[in-house]
Amino acid sequence: MNNLTKGLTYLRAASKVLTRDFRVAYEDGDWNIAVKRAHESIEFAVKAAFYIVGKNPPEEHNLKVPDSVIKTLPLVAFHLEDDPQSDTVLLWRNVKNTAYRLLRVERGVATTLGSCAGIFSQIQTRSPDSPEPFELVVEGTTVRVLQGDGRSLLVNTLSSAKEGQWKQIPISRDQKKLIDNYVRKLYTQRNEVFYFERLCSQSDADRAREQAWQVLRIVLESLGMAMPDENTAAAQSAHF
Repeated sequence: MNNLTKGLTYLRAASKVLTRDFRVAYEDGDWNIAVKRAHESIEFAVKAAFYIVGKNPPEEHNLKVPDSVIKTLPLVAFHLEDDPQSDTVLLWRNVKNTAYRLLRVERGVATTLGSCAGIFSQIQTRSPDSPEPFELVVEGTTVRVLQGDGRSLLVNTLSSAKEGQWKQIPISRDQKKLIDNYVRKLYTQRNEVFYFERLCSQSDADRAREQAWQVLRIVLESLGMAMPDENTAAAQSAHF
């Protein structure tokens, strides 16, 4: 399994743990188990960001999101069809030579649909201090990437994708600090919660769930995979 596929698998796991496993524990009043599941979702979502950009996360629970991960996130990701079995397509930026590739991920295998080279280097590498959202518009076999100031990139694909428009929200410096803060709290509370050295309450579970949702939304939106609310998340998790 390559890192891209592993990252998408971690995203799926982060969503399922939160929409399925957390909910079961919460409805049963198992507050410690519910908090555990929310913590797992946060860790899975952060690890997904590492893997998707081709980096291996540190083998520890106290993870931080480095600038190198934020700067090299794919431009955008979207689904070909509104179908749980649909492929995931990523427009990928190759940092070394400013090339762009349009990838389809199907059953764990990534194949290139189209690419272009450094002639489009005017699309600047984003800075975490002033991130510019990207929008992706698909028209037949043409994919257009729009940046905030009007610059654009065209990629001609080898086959058509579903027409539509998708928007990416880059991870901001404040969001990075928020994620790092939640992960640090997770790390300091891990043993006492995991091994029942402290009994959690419903308010603890509610707070952990909100933190996990915030982290998952930030990571998904940085890929162009917006998750508007909890009610649709279970269905969307099948698409990653």
